[in-house]
Amino acid sequence: MFLTAKNYLESVDGLLKDSKAIDIAVAFWGQGAELLIPQAGKKLRILCNLAMGGTNPKVIRDLRAYSSVEIKALNRLHAKVMIGDQRAIIGSANCSANGLNYEGDELKGWYEAGYRIDDVIQLEHMQAWFDSLWAEALPITESMLNDASRIWSQRSPTRRFKNEGQLLQMPLEDLARRDVLVLFWRDKISAKAEQYFESIKKSAGNPELTAGWGVYEDWFDDLRVGQTIIDVRTGARGGVEVFGLFKIIDQQVIYPEDSDDEMSLHIARKIDSFGGVPEKQLLQGFRASARHYMREHLASGGDATQVLSLPDFYKALQAI
Repeated sequence: MFLTAKNYLESVDGLLKDSKAIDIAVAFWGQGAELLIPQAGKKLRILCNLAMGGTNPKVIRDLRAYSSVEIKALNRLHAKVMIGDQRAIIGSANCSANGLNYEGDELKGWYEAGYRIDDVIQLEHMQAWFDSLWAEALPITESMLNDASRIWSQRSPTRRFKNEGQLLQMPLEDLARRDVLVLFWRDKISAKAEQYFESIKKSAGNPELTAGWGVYEDWFDDLRVGQTIIDVRTGARGGVEVFGLFKIIDQQVIYPEDSDDEMSLHIARKIDSFGGVPEKQLLQGFRASARHYMREHLASGGDATQVLSLPDFYKALQAI
């Protein structure tokens, strides 16, 4: 039986309900997928891939706590196979956001497909295949989960947006776990910072490359290398201009000889897209939202200079 996005999850639910022993070789698992797995009354063996950054380690930790589940890691696994007592499902769907629609609904609507198999001979071949992989796979250790957490945190912020639309019209789930900050500042750095910045650009030896660089002074631990910045500059009279997307590529803490105070410089380069969406499209309408937020923020006694995570900015707009 051919499966589409409309009946894929329903077929998986049926397989799990009707089988007492279930073998699952599904590479990637997202938050919420553990709710699909029965906690009692079944015997489950699960193979997953922890090495590629597509599996949320928290889900694996939760699954390991189920008394009915044995789970191993196979780092070359890319299969999506579920084998029950009387039928199996082979398809394209992981137990993740881009599969069975877990980890929020940011990728809801992807066109998955699969096939349900009832033939006894084919089921025997599939079972032998799974058993061979199970013998090769490794028991999951705490060290493996820690490594997977690091890889997961590195990859999550760079996932593509589902819809190529305006940033602030996307669902909050699609903004989560993205290392993006909205930076409001006065567009002023000290003469000393400007001097150091020019020296840094000169040392790079490529004027064409450094022409697109920017610098942020004295944000210290508020910013870090690898983050994406939405650069919003505020004027003395409350005016707001959006200067676009920047990626922080370097951080330096400087101790000027003529001062007792240290100085931090974050060097950033201009980028023209994020999450697969061009900057112009992504930030359409962003200036109006930023102006609205800043007007209300200043009226309540807030500072014109601040940094907010993207979800926090989104929530602040909704609260106005």
